[in-house]
Amino acid sequence: MKIQMTAPLWFLKYKKQTPNKDQRSSQTVTRQTLIIGDSILKGINKSGLKTDVDVLTCPGKKLNEIQSNLSREIATKYNNIVVYAGGNDAASGSARSTLYNDVKSLILDIRRKSESCAVYLCTACPRIDTDVLPLN
Repeated sequence: MKIQMTAPLWFLKYKKQTPNKDQRSSQTVTRQTLIIGDSILKGINKSGLKTDVDVLTCPGKKLNEIQSNLSREIATKYNNIVVYAGGNDAASGSARSTLYNDVKSLILDIRRKSESCAVYLCTACPRIDTDVLPLN
């Protein structure tokens, strides 16, 4: 299993692979990167991202609800999935062990749905309504 902890979201860099003419004609459309998470992502300015990056915002959702929203069709459409979630779980008072198990379950579910997809987990950013330090 390939799990990579990353720096803050704005430091992520991806290599863009450009297929040659023959490869393009036989390929299905695959987006490079999906950033999925709770409402913390709503402020992302899509125009500032590469054109092959999509953002899926799930406001108010906890990790297990985000996992439910991520279908096989969505997961297989991307080469990289960045998970930026867990703040709502922490704010609701979820135990550390529950948070750990939910993160692990989400990552394993993505890997089951798309074995070739790289999964990146971003730590939760600071919040005023709860202490996310134990989550990180």
